[in-house]
Amino acid sequence: MLSDFDAATLSELKQYVARVLALDSWYTREQFEEIEFIRLADDLYALLDEMRVRDFIYDFDWMSWGKEADKYIDKPELLEKADLNTLQRLMTAHSRNESLRDGHLAEMIDNGHLRLLFHRMMAL
Repeated sequence: MLSDFDAATLSELKQYVARVLALDSWYTREQFEEIEFIRLADDLYALLDEMRVRDFIYDFDWMSWGKEADKYIDKPELLEKADLNTLQRLMTAHSRNESLRDGHLAEMIDNGHLRLLFHRMMAL
């Protein structure tokens, strides 16, 4: 079920999105002995936290929606017309994937998907 999400809340989230879009680097790779890990930029962490608090990232069966999410990753032009519900589902899936596998968000940053998703969010 889609969470209740009003225009005022979207406007508040857009302030966080704008800060992320203005960053030169959205993450760094750090090394601790033999282990490499990804450290997201503080502004990106703040955005993800706000998305969770405000139910932009919400509870739904994101795993069964995976094939649909892949379409938006494989065909970036689909994001140009994505609605708010789709953006919420994508961010939920990305957030959950990141919690299962460190580096998922870095991949989405590197391939340009997250930037396009945020630009679409700003356009709504």
